[in-house]
Amino acid sequence: MKIAVVIPIYKELADPDEKYAFWQCVEVLGSYPIILAAPHSLNTTYYENLADKPVTIQRFDDSFFKSVTGYSKLLTGKYFYKAFQAYDYILIYQLDAWVFRDELSAWAEKGYDYVGAPWLEPPPITSGKKPIINLSKRLVNKVGNGGLSLRKIKSHIKWSFWATWMFRLLPKNEDMIWTLFVPFKKPKAREALSFAFERKPRQSYELTGHHLPFGCHAWNKYQPDFWQQFIKKY
Repeated sequence: MKIAVVIPIYKELADPDEKYAFWQCVEVLGSYPIILAAPHSLNTTYYENLADKPVTIQRFDDSFFKSVTGYSKLLTGKYFYKAFQAYDYILIYQLDAWVFRDELSAWAEKGYDYVGAPWLEPPPITSGKKPIINLSKRLVNKVGNGGLSLRKIKSHIKWSFWATWMFRLLPKNEDMIWTLFVPFKKPKAREALSFAFERKPRQSYELTGHHLPFGCHAWNKYQPDFWQQFIKKY
């Protein structure tokens, strides 16, 4: 099973929380290939030095990194996943994510097409466009958020045409498109909470019997005081 960690970056310098998240990723998941998904024009020297280990740079058009809409277009497109077709799975690790321990191979072995933190409440629409239909309520208890997400490459290539078409019709965030409109094999919400928390981490922690997940997303945005006891910055 070949797995890579893909870290999207779009600016030359990370802010302090992003830097800690980057270090944590390299520390916990450094045994896997780490690939920086970056705009063609971005100087990546800062991140390469920050990693203190060899990393690969995968470049895409600058337009994909200028807005949430552009990023969602990239991650619903076949060209993105074909860039990683040497791997069976990739873990998308945005720099507002965090991982607590290495369970990546174990999750890949489960054979799911897509795994992300389940939405325990309707997520906001952040694509920058007014949606034709607001489907946020349909995402409650669905899997899941894309900020820290495990994706099977073959499945995403197979369904990318449909995802791209749906994104043009409904300008949703890319993870909403994959969740609502593609018949992926995914874990149920309760199992996915062992993969990651996002919104309502306190409630998630209760639901898992006080067990931390593999990782989390937006830890400095949603109930950051909850995460202070678990996320120790360098």
